[in-house]
Amino acid sequence: MFTGLIQEVGRVIQWLTPHRLQIHCRECLNDVSIGDSIAVNGVCLTVVSYNKDHEVCEFDVSSETQSRWNQSAVVAGRLVNLERSLKVGDKIGGHFVLGHVDDIARVSRLELNGDFWLLQLVIPKSQLPYIIPKGSMAVDGISLTINSFQEDLLDFMIVPHTMQHTNLSERQVDDHVNIESDVLGKYVSRQLQFRTDSTQNSNGVNLETLLQAGFGEKVQ
Repeated sequence: MFTGLIQEVGRVIQWLTPHRLQIHCRECLNDVSIGDSIAVNGVCLTVVSYNKDHEVCEFDVSSETQSRWNQSAVVAGRLVNLERSLKVGDKIGGHFVLGHVDDIARVSRLELNGDFWLLQLVIPKSQLPYIIPKGSMAVDGISLTINSFQEDLLDFMIVPHTMQHTNLSERQVDDHVNIESDVLGKYVSRQLQFRTDSTQNSNGVNLETLLQAGFGEKVQ
């Protein structure tokens, strides 16, 4: 579990094998242990080796993971967003991020807008059910608030700190980024998909209770 607040921007050193990724980092090596989880561009990976003196950390990346994330952003020399997994008592400054990428999105706009940056993404239609005004989305592991959206175009306003301390600093139009939709929206969508006419199911949750809680509106 992560919170979407990037702790460090690392750099890809190389792929030692088709499945062993080597990254240069520093902050994320503090108190690290073999088997710890670190999100790399929003993808939860397990530490399999590290060397604090050389500031190197290694991860095994399965074929399944490589098929789902933006592989072109994880090549030698590229910047990667890093975040260690949450510990009990840690602050949750962003939103709950699982580190399981749903898909990739294309950058259609990235331009300075006053003191902030406007980031616009074209997202796959499969993720549209989880989009709500001022909702959250993890973009390359960064917890961002959806500023506005129209059809499959999502706008985010990026504050200078985020632009300077994440890999957004090297992103360009037509680049691709990993996205993970808010897990809360996924659970609500799943429940509505399997709604029944009964007043209550075995979990005590049905369409009526979800509507009463504010998840959607009843069609008259």
